[in-house]
Amino acid sequence: MTNVRRRLIWGAAAGVIALIGVGLLIGGRLTSDRPVAGERVTVERGTVTASVTATGEAASAADVALQFDAPGVVTRVSVTPGDTVAAGDVLARIDDTLAVQQVAAARSSLAQALANAQTARLSVADAEQALTLARRSAAASNDALATSVTQARESLADAQRRWSEACLTAANPACPNPAAASAILVAESGVTSAQVAYDAAVRTAAANATRYDATIVQARATAAKQQQVTDATCGAAGVTAATCASAELSALNARQAVDNAELSRASGLLADAQAVTNARSAQDQATITRDRTIADLRAAAQDAVRAAQQGLSTALANEATGRAGNASAVATAEDALAQARTAVAGLGAGSAEQGASSSAIAVTAAQAALANAERDLARTRLQAPIAGVVGSVDLVVGQPAPTAAAAVVLVPSGPLQVRADFAESDAAKVRIGARATVTFAALPGVSVAATVVQVQPLPVTTGDALVRYRVTVALDEQPVTLRSGMTATVEVVVEQASDALYIPQAALIDDGSGVTVRRVQDAGTDAERVVEVPVTIGVRGDTGTQITDGLAAGDVLEIPDDADGSGFPEGGVPAERRGPFGEGGD
Repeated sequence: MTNVRRRLIWGAAAGVIALIGVGLLIGGRLTSDRPVAGERVTVERGTVTASVTATGEAASAADVALQFDAPGVVTRVSVTPGDTVAAGDVLARIDDTLAVQQVAAARSSLAQALANAQTARLSVADAEQALTLARRSAAASNDALATSVTQARESLADAQRRWSEACLTAANPACPNPAAASAILVAESGVTSAQVAYDAAVRTAAANATRYDATIVQARATAAKQQQVTDATCGAAGVTAATCASAELSALNARQAVDNAELSRASGLLADAQAVTNARSAQDQATITRDRTIADLRAAAQDAVRAAQQGLSTALANEATGRAGNASAVATAEDALAQARTAVAGLGAGSAEQGASSSAIAVTAAQAALANAERDLARTRLQAPIAGVVGSVDLVVGQPAPTAAAAVVLVPSGPLQVRADFAESDAAKVRIGARATVTFAALPGVSVAATVVQVQPLPVTTGDALVRYRVTVALDEQPVTLRSGMTATVEVVVEQASDALYIPQAALIDDGSGVTVRRVQDAGTDAERVVEVPVTIGVRGDTGTQITDGLAAGDVLEIPDDADGSGFPEGGVPAERRGPFGEGGD
């Protein structure tokens, strides 16, 4: 079960405890108008860290399912199953035409905003700078448009190459498409197998017919011979009736054997004929299957080439439109420069100052729009977050990228990782790349630094009603005795403040209208008194809280009488950690 844990990396813990002891001694011997009854602590400076914690287990690195953050038509697939990739490698791209146009438009708007701001300030030099930026932006946009056209041409060439007619004949070494070649080979193998089965059925039927005939000839010869023996026996003098009857029975059995052989031949010929018919039907079906496979592959080839051709046409049209827009942006910047030069002679401080203020807002907005457009452009590229081997690719150039399933499955390389299921409120704070600390129940004293490499987008199914999300961390180093399946505790840093003033949570007083503390003034003197002062808090750490305003290092505070003394924002001591403010530390 996930437990929120916020951890404070305390500096000079022994010194803090010593100061606490001094404060307690002071509180025990002083008298004042307002006696100090609670425990005292000293405001210190250190690093306050907030973290979330969950339990999990060590396991082999799980497959990383990757998909595009935005919908779009696939324009390039750079990997195939089995390829080894490095972190940051581009695995595939979707159509970035609109994104490129938006970046170009945003750059143009920024150039215009800069030009307007510079015109408002009547600065010819700034206007010249804006024109330079507009020209650079136009050049970059034109390069991006040209790249899009180049990629479209490459996609078309790739489609034409991969769907060659050579792929429609079995075992053709000229076929560049292994999938198509394999499908044709399977279909052809079916036809060959059906032909072999048919030939075997025909041969078996012929052999059986010969065997049936031989059996009948043999039975007839035996019957004739037996009849001769019977005739001779019954016609001989002195033969008893019983002997003659026995001979006649033998002759009857021999004739019955002839009838049985003829009946067996008739039924056998019928069965063999049916087997030949069935084999012929299977042969015909295999031929139909092969022809249908060839037709389907040819249709798929035509569709892929047609889609690539359409993509090229679109890229060319976008390039023409984009270049025209870029030229217009440069012309606008040139006009702004001309206006700035014209306005130099009529400089007006008041109007220029107001114009500069509104123009600065416009520039900020344009810069934010450009950042968003560039982020959208980056989302058209699917990159590997870690090094590994490509397990599967579910992308087809010219087809929409899947949005509900993985586009590329990456099998990470390296040693064991740790997976833990965090409560939804904690998982929402975890980010890929965040630092973490992992401990293992079976390895006392072992603490390993790690990095978050994956946060599952869908909740995991558990036996209770809580919603949890699986987080995977990669260990910086592999303990020698670590084994797959070992129970682990994962603590992920979600917020941190360095060189910060901090106090224990128990020292805070929050009545709903604001946060205050009890500060001891003139400690150790007859004038000692406790006053309640407001403070501003920052990071709520695991064993302390950051103070951003209201206190200074060295201030002595009194813990309120109604405080629980734990010093933890969520209550209780998390995972055997002890704090320096009297929370049960050694």
